[in-house]
Amino acid sequence: HTGKFLEAHHLNGYHCDEASRHEVSNGIVLCWWCHQVFHFVYGRKNNTAEQWTLFIINITENNEWIQTIKKTVPEPLKFRNKKKKGTQSRTLMQTNNT
Repeated sequence: HTGKFLEAHHLNGYHCDEASRHEVSNGIVLCWWCHQVFHFVYGRKNNTAEQWTLFIINITENNEWIQTIKKTVPEPLKFRNKKKKGTQSRTLMQTNNT
């Protein structure tokens, strides 16, 4: 999916695994939409690395599951593509200056 908005995700949840809360090995980076989908499916507390494994299997191998999710969870650009007035992305500025 889109990598435009990246977010950190704890493999073993922040709330239930205080010992590894700040360990790099307990984290991954996801695009905003994938992060929202994960928490839509598994909730926002007490998540586990095992849930992540199941999520990856479903999102890569289960087309019916993916289609259901796409109908249920909104795409990120509908909510996150609002820029402040007077700002442009670096790519847009480079394109306009060439």
